[in-house]
Amino acid sequence: MTLLRKMFSSVDKFTGCLLTGLTAIFAPIYIAILAVSFFIILDAIYGYMVSRKYGYKKFESNKAWKTLNKLFEAGMLVTCAHIIDAYVVTSICLHAVEFVSGSVCFVEFISLLESLSELHPKGPWRVLRNIIKAKGEKYLGTDIRETDLKEENPDDFINK
Repeated sequence: MTLLRKMFSSVDKFTGCLLTGLTAIFAPIYIAILAVSFFIILDAIYGYMVSRKYGYKKFESNKAWKTLNKLFEAGMLVTCAHIIDAYVVTSICLHAVEFVSGSVCFVEFISLLESLSELHPKGPWRVLRNIIKAKGEKYLGTDIRETDLKEENPDDFINK
């Protein structure tokens, strides 16, 4: 009997092989995936608290699905970055996992600061957000006005 026939001869052997392969891929990056997931879930919780503050009392399932979709996409990005770093570009260490997970966590951190500054307007969060905004304006060489950002609807970009 060939090796493949022995491996796939029963469901339990096939399941064991599949789980072993998935563990081999995800073991080096589970901390990055957990960190990204933590930031996304924390941002979703605080976003819900902000929407409750402004009168939207219902929990909407489409927003929950967007959060689950964001979790899946972030996990997929970190996994793809690991595959590129470990198996595709092997001559140099790109640190792609750190770059991708750090970028996602940074974006979620900024969103978390915005939510905290909406919940607690007189707290230290507004100062922190203004410092980050000023640094971004300095490095980008542009003026970021909050009124322009609040007037834009993200759904408008999708429908165009």
